[in-house]
Amino acid sequence: MEEIITNSPPCHSDGTGHNLHRISKDVIPSWGRRTDAPRIQGIMSLGIMVACPLFTLFWYIALQNFDASLLSALFALWDEGFVDFFRQYSPCPNRDIVFVYGAWVLFQAVLYTFLPGKICEGQPTPAGNVLKYKTNGLLASFVTVFFFAVLGLRSGGLSLAFVAEHWGSFVAIFNIYGLFLTAAFYLKAHIAPSHLEDRKFSGSALYDLYMGIELNPRFGQSWDFKLFHNGRPGIIGWLLIDLSFTALQFYKFGYITNSIIITDLLHATYVIDLFYNEGWYIKTIDIAHDHVGFYLAWGSATWLPMMYTLQPQFLAVHPVSLSPIAAASILMTGFGGYALFRSANHQKYLVRDTKGQSILTAPQCPRGYYLRWRAFNFTGQAFPEQPSILSGCGDRFPGTFNLRDPLLMRLWNVVGSGRSLWCESTSLSATRFQSQCVSTVTRHWSTGAKNGFHSGSALQSDRRISYRIAVSSSGKGRKFSPIKNVINFNPEIGRAIGVQTGTTAAARKRARFDSGEDAFFVSTVDGDNDVVAFGVADGVGGWSDSGVDPADFSHALCSNMATAALEWDAEADKVRARGLMQMGYEKCIADTSIFAGGSTASIGVAHADGKVELANLGDSGSILFRLAAVHHYSIPQTHAFNTPYQLTLVPPLMRAQSSVFGGRVFEDLPYDANITNLTMQHGDVLLLATDGVLDNLYNQDILQIITDQMMATGAWNGAPETGINVAASLGKFTQPDGFIPPSKISTLPTHEASEPLPQRPDSQTRVHPLQGLLAATVVRQAKVASMDRHRDGPFAKEAQRSYPWERWRGGKIDDICVVIVVAVEEGKDAS
Repeated sequence: MEEIITNSPPCHSDGTGHNLHRISKDVIPSWGRRTDAPRIQGIMSLGIMVACPLFTLFWYIALQNFDASLLSALFALWDEGFVDFFRQYSPCPNRDIVFVYGAWVLFQAVLYTFLPGKICEGQPTPAGNVLKYKTNGLLASFVTVFFFAVLGLRSGGLSLAFVAEHWGSFVAIFNIYGLFLTAAFYLKAHIAPSHLEDRKFSGSALYDLYMGIELNPRFGQSWDFKLFHNGRPGIIGWLLIDLSFTALQFYKFGYITNSIIITDLLHATYVIDLFYNEGWYIKTIDIAHDHVGFYLAWGSATWLPMMYTLQPQFLAVHPVSLSPIAAASILMTGFGGYALFRSANHQKYLVRDTKGQSILTAPQCPRGYYLRWRAFNFTGQAFPEQPSILSGCGDRFPGTFNLRDPLLMRLWNVVGSGRSLWCESTSLSATRFQSQCVSTVTRHWSTGAKNGFHSGSALQSDRRISYRIAVSSSGKGRKFSPIKNVINFNPEIGRAIGVQTGTTAAARKRARFDSGEDAFFVSTVDGDNDVVAFGVADGVGGWSDSGVDPADFSHALCSNMATAALEWDAEADKVRARGLMQMGYEKCIADTSIFAGGSTASIGVAHADGKVELANLGDSGSILFRLAAVHHYSIPQTHAFNTPYQLTLVPPLMRAQSSVFGGRVFEDLPYDANITNLTMQHGDVLLLATDGVLDNLYNQDILQIITDQMMATGAWNGAPETGINVAASLGKFTQPDGFIPPSKISTLPTHEASEPLPQRPDSQTRVHPLQGLLAATVVRQAKVASMDRHRDGPFAKEAQRSYPWERWRGGKIDDICVVIVVAVEEGKDAS
């Protein structure tokens, strides 16, 4: 079939006229997609339209809830069932984020409409229409990035990490908007088509919904929906999403790694190239052949911003620092791939522009690499994505982008078959190359192994993990004592700690631990030492202004959760972190001695196979340390600055006053908690903490504290530069009677001037096992940082961003509570 080429020049800069030009030709019925579709094609189309949104949600769930382990997420899907899995973990759209995203699309529409740009002509359509397009994407991208950079840096009301911090809501909205566009374009093709002759009907409504009916749906003569949605909200949004996750890495760790910078640079190169050559892009298959249906509408609105940004999503929470040689090699590989990609696409443009009369000489086409291998542009496109594979991760998660082209081309070939010749030549070769690329994902690169970033999917069914747990706390305004303010959990002595005893509210208040408004609990589940539940809660201090003791709610919540864990029927139902939170909250609501209150919470349930489920609500959170690296950390949930998500008991009078006089009452539920599933390994250290720690110490500060203590005691050995290993005697240090030797304690680093740990190992309350030492040290350093008026901690940085005119400096004095969990695998302890 001979391709039809227009003799018109590709671009006009005068911007005049958008009338359609027609050329004499025979309409080609097989152009772009099928004109008839058997029933099986309709069924397959429906299957794809149902599977694709679930596919993106599954990837989001794996990253957010299963530490980026696809295998762990698949196991959970199998264990919990399809419906329960997605109902429990799928993100929900937030009303405020809906408005933000709507404003984003409207902002891009305004830029597309009013910014100046060249007028370019596309390929002739089957009906002979030569449509004109305004190509101002490059200018729109520069204006967008500049505008949001200024807004984020100057206004104080918008964090540069805003998108990353609300990513779950955005993913949900992406899917909703993509499905909305699919239905809207389908209805428009029937009710108000732009070009009647360029529509295609297959006889199958499902197939038409998937592949699209209109070729170029427009608003008026010139406002092209296809070019807008293909290029603007998604592609320009790609830049902002990358920048947002980079900012998130900085906010959480205090630095930006070279791996995420390389990824951002290569992604930006691709985006800038697209808009710089936008006049060429409108003559490609995306614009010239593809009809607008689910494939393009949902793909542009959802698949692009979600799946193209997997690498920054991963690296933001798994920071990897590459050596200079590795970084330079990866960057050169990426730019080399871009050179192949650009050269191959330029050759295609020359062929189109000269109506097939151009001769590609040896300098332009060595051995005719595009003619011999028609997917060489996809080969070049794959190379810039390799930083995600070489990022030190042993999981396949961030390399998913490399499956996109061969997967979608094969699906198109099976379902759409209107481009079968093109697909046969490209999908096979692309798949062959891409499979080689993706196979490298399973390798452990030296930098990643050194930093301890291992796949969470490396599961061993026969191993048994025991958890050695300690709690430390310090009330606001109280002196911290590493002797009195640490409790080491020993299930042989007591099945739970943190349970309030007493028949009256006053008696229970006198019996609770002196931790201020912060509370904690540790408990076995159903009396089984193999399963243990633990958590912290932080009473919302604002209730004190209403004459309510915030500690009543938080301590009751933890006591209720400990009791629920002890009484849980493990044979009837598997214990869940969110389920414990729900039961504790319901008991607080039913407790007549609690008049009002609220609390944040971070809850964990650990099983003997190493699986740990975490539920985090508000700004209490969790961090997992593995071999001198941060392996996981939770992202705080906030409604606004210093307004975290919180479980709340609102008295009827206050609710009535709010309804009459206005004002928002925050009433979050356990359902709103973020769920994360981890697999702990031998020597891992899990920390749960209230904001008294997380507002004063960066994750990297806590990592340094944990690493120093683990190395000083000999629990970890080696060096971060050459590799960290877990000591064979780890179990000895974590046993209730396995105290840290005095010789080790005397050499432990203290970081800041503070009270040293005691020297006499005469009782468990005098010198602690490893987990107690870690808990005491973290609390002590957080206490010191909270009173330091010169060092800006995370809270101070956040306050400066939100209220730059108030000049907040130093730490934040608050109650502090920490739970430390050390994982010890049976059979690996030489003691």
